[in-house]
Amino acid sequence: LIDSDLNEKGELNYGEIYLPGESKEELTFSTLICHPSMANNEMSGMIFNTFLALLISKQKNRKLSYRFLFLPETIGSISYLDRMGDYLKEHCIGGFMITCLGKKSDYLYLKKSRDPSCKINKIVKDVLDDSSYEYREANFNPSWGCDERQFSSPGINLPFVTLSSLMFGECQGYDAPSHEDYLEYHTSLDDRSNIDFSFMASELGLYLDICSRFENQLEGFKKESAASSFEPPSNTSPIYQRRNPKYEPFMSNSSFYPTLSGSLDNDFRQRAMWVLNYADGLHDLAKIESLSGFSQEELQVVADVLIENNLIT
Repeated sequence: LIDSDLNEKGELNYGEIYLPGESKEELTFSTLICHPSMANNEMSGMIFNTFLALLISKQKNRKLSYRFLFLPETIGSISYLDRMGDYLKEHCIGGFMITCLGKKSDYLYLKKSRDPSCKINKIVKDVLDDSSYEYREANFNPSWGCDERQFSSPGINLPFVTLSSLMFGECQGYDAPSHEDYLEYHTSLDDRSNIDFSFMASELGLYLDICSRFENQLEGFKKESAASSFEPPSNTSPIYQRRNPKYEPFMSNSSFYPTLSGSLDNDFRQRAMWVLNYADGLHDLAKIESLSGFSQEELQVVADVLIENNLIT
């Protein structure tokens, strides 16, 4: 029993640093603050975001504006976007989830944005290709990751990527061997011994290079529309639309989430997340099938349940 109530005097604490530039066009960097005892998983993101903001604040004649967010995962980003989502949709030309950057790794891991043709994907890959870093990449996947799922929900659809040194439970998405998984994640073993500050400093240099690349390409930079690269649906399979297209809906009272933790990665939940994210009127089930790897028949089963739960139409 969680003995709580909703009232106007309640509060949700978060941190924000905004560094204005010549243009209102901005890069947004968001990190998590809800598990601060976890060194690589969370504390590295707070440290990294703070130092990145400090370094950029010292740069003169910034063309772009920069926003640094410190949010509790999911509920924090949803609450923030409820206030600032429309502004970010107008001015954010690139966003980054800052997480798991503390432990030295043989590879960096790039999770690309929801729209595969977004300029941010090319800029980050170009900088990585010009660097000494080896990296693995994965396409956007709404069934795993963290707050990029909220920033990239269909009603917000910001060009967000995640560039980290080590993540948990995502090896399959990156076609990486299982030994690269971060097994200390969410355990007491995720301690100070998993932080390599010299490695984090080199990653800061990489992020500064990415910012510089954005600054140099700002002239003539046209904000990509939400549907810029999405081909019109074929109309040969069902097309769905979210009733509320912003953020992930609360689904704990439905059949999608188990009542005990530890078994969240079931196919039923994953299929539901794919349908919910791409129920935007632009993707039919055939397109979602090609993106997700689930068959139309499997996706149709969860779509029917989502309709019954009044989440899509």
